[in-house]
Amino acid sequence: MGERMVPGSSVVISFQGVPVATQLASFYSSQVVSVTTVFGLPGTYTITLVSPLGTTSNGITLNVQAPPAPTVAPTPELQMIFPPSFDTTFLGNAWIMGDNFLPGATLVGTGPAGPIATPLLFVNTTTLGWDTATPLAGNYTVQVMNPDFQTSKAVSFTVGQIALTGGLPAPTLVYAPTSVTSPFFGTVRIFGSDFQLGASVELTDSQGNKTTTPVLFVASDEVWWELTYPKTGTYSALVRNADGQATTTWSFSVN
Repeated sequence: MGERMVPGSSVVISFQGVPVATQLASFYSSQVVSVTTVFGLPGTYTITLVSPLGTTSNGITLNVQAPPAPTVAPTPELQMIFPPSFDTTFLGNAWIMGDNFLPGATLVGTGPAGPIATPLLFVNTTTLGWDTATPLAGNYTVQVMNPDFQTSKAVSFTVGQIALTGGLPAPTLVYAPTSVTSPFFGTVRIFGSDFQLGASVELTDSQGNKTTTPVLFVASDEVWWELTYPKTGTYSALVRNADGQATTTWSFSVN
């Protein structure tokens, strides 16, 4: 995390002062990039970001400890599912929070339609993604099973039934970003409920000029808003679904 990061940057990893790896960074915004790596030896590492033009950031020092013995993988721990409750209109990723998750983890359990066994998206050892669309209403009991067959304790939740006799519900906001710092390029996350495919963000400046930007649909409770070097100023913002229904407005500033 930092400032003035650009697409195409590389991460240089040095061990005890000697460069040992260079990897292309995954670009999220001018403030956030990521890299996936393995630290094979304990010791002091330095992580440096290099732009496509060759400019170099300051170095961040990371001390890597030796793994504890024994190295048997610990039992996965399922703590919660986010959102903590959802209904039959939900579409997208539910996030599974806990610890000691491994790549290749599976969600197992039971639901209204019977047994559940579905692969999970591995984000890191504490977060997994469950891709689900319009789940059946009813009670669910699920566990996370790692590839070594170690299984977490079970968590139960209920999917509510929504009757759509009057059409789709209007979107609502839970959290939206209130500001970014210019120059900014990347995505910011908006949380709420009942977002639809084809939703967009409407920005209105102090003179009443409106700009509409499509969002990347992640789930009915989360969308990603892509900002490309927005002009400084104070705006009124809202999320509008494809059917015309919109959230309440919120104040958004580019500093």
